[in-house]
Amino acid sequence: MSTILALQIELNVYFITIVYFTGTVTNLLNIIVFRRRTFRMNCCSWYFICLSLSQILLLHITCLLPLIISWTDYNGFSSVDSLCKIRTYVSVFSLVLFRHLICTISIDRWVATSSSACFRKQNSPRNTRWTLVTSILLWSLLSIHVLCTYTAKGTSCSPISDTTYEIFLICYSIITSNGSFCIAMIFSTLTVMNIRQIRRQTDTTLPTTTASTNAVLSATLTRVRLTRAYKRNRRNRHFIRLAVFQTVLYLIFNFLSSFSPLLLCFNSLFHSQTAAIPSFITSVHLIGCYLFYLYISVSAHENNKEINKSS
Repeated sequence: MSTILALQIELNVYFITIVYFTGTVTNLLNIIVFRRRTFRMNCCSWYFICLSLSQILLLHITCLLPLIISWTDYNGFSSVDSLCKIRTYVSVFSLVLFRHLICTISIDRWVATSSSACFRKQNSPRNTRWTLVTSILLWSLLSIHVLCTYTAKGTSCSPISDTTYEIFLICYSIITSNGSFCIAMIFSTLTVMNIRQIRRQTDTTLPTTTASTNAVLSATLTRVRLTRAYKRNRRNRHFIRLAVFQTVLYLIFNFLSSFSPLLLCFNSLFHSQTAAIPSFITSVHLIGCYLFYLYISVSAHENNKEINKSS
């Protein structure tokens, strides 16, 4: 059993190493691409820049620190209270901010493609800046609870043993994970419907012989306006594809891991005699997270090519 465990740890280290370096490099490339002038003018690019930054921060906490612990054979985060609290806080903050940004991107794309001019006016650089600042401040405050409840226990960095706080963590995990991404899926679907509506309006056949001159002129102007709107939305559609892909795949990989705290809590409350159950649930959670990080790393190059098509 010890040989299998040692092999599992070694494979885990190699996997995390690949995920960390590939994910960091490709996310840095994403930031460079979205910082280009042609994309910087699009409000959604700033959301993707912040999304990549949160991914890099998350990779440093969940991948780099375990690698350092494995190489040095010393885990100060389980023995020093301050390190335990800081690491947990940064990890929770970067994860919930990452989830929030994907949800925000989906809403932003729906607003940008809306048929309502009033809604489209909300898609402005000023509102984007305020949204980003508010989001960062909001989640930095909502994540403070881990600074008060997580402690170093010698062998692990874990929350205090309190049933009320365990229930709070369960609700917090489910709401921030599944709730936000259900919203993202809804708005992604609505955005695709808006794009299809614009496309149908653009492809509408104009009247020729049966219409009056004024009607033809009006229809022509309408078609020109819709064509220009369609071209303006071309880059938006590329951003939409990126948003939908990330939302769907994250929902798939994170669905089970978001419920793992609930299963672990039930296991502890009912005092299950099967010690393998918590280990299995934790493994499912970690594998889901690592697979998603690996997806981000591998797909970043494809994302860059997709964005370059809209240049």
